[in-house]
Amino acid sequence: MQDVAADETDVATLLRYLCIHFPHKLSDVIHKYLVHPGTADVLQKLISPNVKAMQSMLFVKAPGKPGQSWHQDEYYIPTRDCSLTGAWVAIDDADLDNGCLWVVPGSHRPARIYTRTLYEGDEYGEHDTVDPSLFDGSAAIPVDVRAGSVIFFNGYLLHSSGPNRSENRFRRALV
Repeated sequence: MQDVAADETDVATLLRYLCIHFPHKLSDVIHKYLVHPGTADVLQKLISPNVKAMQSMLFVKAPGKPGQSWHQDEYYIPTRDCSLTGAWVAIDDADLDNGCLWVVPGSHRPARIYTRTLYEGDEYGEHDTVDPSLFDGSAAIPVDVRAGSVIFFNGYLLHSSGPNRSENRFRRALV
């Protein structure tokens, strides 16, 4: 992480980043949300009483920043027992204009990791994506949410996000 000048505004600092990994190690406030009893209660009901946080990420998608390619969290955090569950907390309203999540409902049910392929477009920040020929992209739906909402989803669920096309709105989320 780059040093922040004493006179740099919070917005100027955030404009430099798309995602901060493990922000709970830097911020007591974020750590408090990582271990929030309400989130833990939902996860214990979805998975089992034995839950643990595998990672945290703070997405700071500023205006003009790209989206995230189609992926499955299970690809990056291989539990392979269908227990991996993401808790996506909207800090800002998330909609089509500022790059909300897109999901393919039911794509988690086969519990399989989809093959990735090279991506050469400019909509996403990554250079690879789940091979689009392996799933029905027309089944994808946008997930518009209000700030403060929490989305829980299985690690095998195919999801992506669009670029932030808004003029002045961030799309921040704690995952």
